Amino acid sequence: MVDKVGIIYTEDYQKYNFGTDHPFRPLRLKLTYSLMEKLKLLENERLELLKPREATREELERVHSSKYVDIVKKLSVNPKDRTIPPYTYGLGPGDNPIFKGMYEAAALVCGGSIVAADKVWIMKILKLPLILREDSTMLVKIKLQDFVSLTILLLQSII
Repeated sequence: MVDKVGIIYTEDYQKYNFGTDHPFRPLRLKLTYSLMEKLKLLENERLELLKPREATREELERVHSSKYVDIVKKLSVNPKDRTIPPYTYGLGPGDNPIFKGMYEAAALVCGGSIVAADKVWIMKILKLPLILREDSTMLVKIKLQDFVSLTILLLQSII
């Protein structure tokens, strides 16, 4: 029987930042992790700390069109690129603001989900992990507005 719990976290999740007016605030994750450190929860022998990785382009294209990935990548380099109508792709002010580095930050978030899936379903060595990040998204092809956002914060008893 599996009796370990995984936590997937990196300081680099701070880069997945939609701004101060958006409900996703990476500081909350940092404070949560810090509190877990101070309470010595991260020292528990039944806990495995895991690092995310960036999802590859091939992995991203399993759920997004190549065109969408190109658009996000281009806007990630230059958020003010006026040759792209971002609203056409569900990007822009409000829920899905554009920010410099968003491609890499989002790829890291997606990669964290892949690490979790590998540990739970393929390797079967952990219970469902706690993924410390703001947004865990089930992705749908083409438009961000079609995404179904899920926040996975499953705290299992580790003590």
